[in-house]
Amino acid sequence: KLYKLNKELSATPKTIEATISLPKSVKGAAGVIFGNYNESYKSPLDISVESGGRIKLYFKNGSKTVSKVFKTDIRSDSGTVHIALTLSGKTAVLYVNGEKSETAKVKVSLPKTMSQLKIGGDNRSKNTNYFKGKLYFVHMYSDARTSTELKKDRLYVSPEASSLIY
Repeated sequence: KLYKLNKELSATPKTIEATISLPKSVKGAAGVIFGNYNESYKSPLDISVESGGRIKLYFKNGSKTVSKVFKTDIRSDSGTVHIALTLSGKTAVLYVNGEKSETAKVKVSLPKTMSQLKIGGDNRSKNTNYFKGKLYFVHMYSDARTSTELKKDRLYVSPEASSLIY
């Protein structure tokens, strides 16, 4: 399913967390977890899963684009996986199950505002880029969360009591 946020965000989130289930049997790109990409939008943001279970961060700020594919395979056959992507200045950090996995320098800062955000896909015309796993929770924060905070956040997630967004 594709979920649209009922209320637009006043600022671009600096931390986006998701608790997902994506089995290793999923081959190829597994779709968009969170995003607003469309062909004409000037400040898109997409967090997706590429082939090999690798998280991709894509965003534009004006005419400048960031497209970073992390190396960590987040697919798992043994339950849910908590992923978090923090963005502070021009540094992006991927956390998996509360542990820092990778850090990347990006050449562009996030745009100040975002709109038309979706969970489980984005705004592409004829969209077939839906997330192919299960989404249990998506959390967004206005600051770049620390490892300690992310480990605590992970404890609140229960696939049996899903609220999808917090």
